[in-house]
Amino acid sequence: GFFVRELRKAGFDASGMDTLEVAVKHCRKKDPGGRYFKGFAEKMDIPDGAYGTAILSHVLEHVYKPAEVLREAARVLKKEGRLLVVVPFGYGNEPNHLRAYPRGSLAAEVAPWFRVEESFDFIGNGFGLCCRKRLIRRGAGS
Repeated sequence: GFFVRELRKAGFDASGMDTLEVAVKHCRKKDPGGRYFKGFAEKMDIPDGAYGTAILSHVLEHVYKPAEVLREAARVLKKEGRLLVVVPFGYGNEPNHLRAYPRGSLAAEVAPWFRVEESFDFIGNGFGLCCRKRLIRRGAGS
């Protein structure tokens, strides 16, 4: 809940999600006015276009199907929504990391749903991208 608390302190409307009920309860206890949900990033119970920005900080290396998470992030973002995605440097000492992201591979991973606007070599103990949701153009008769 750290990011949500800090964003709320700065005046932003923010909410957070975690797969563990104990983590959600902890966040609600530390930030009683905040909105915290239990759920999975691959299938969120959130309406289409509900958010202007999504932050996936140290998420993609933990999931079996990162493409599903990115597709879902694009779905819940508004038309011109932004994504900030951060991954750690390599595997480190984390046994629950399913993959590492060498530089360049993260941009390729987000490309079907987002266009990269800016890249960051260092964000905490990782690197990341600021992206804009790609507009899907429908062909005639679609």
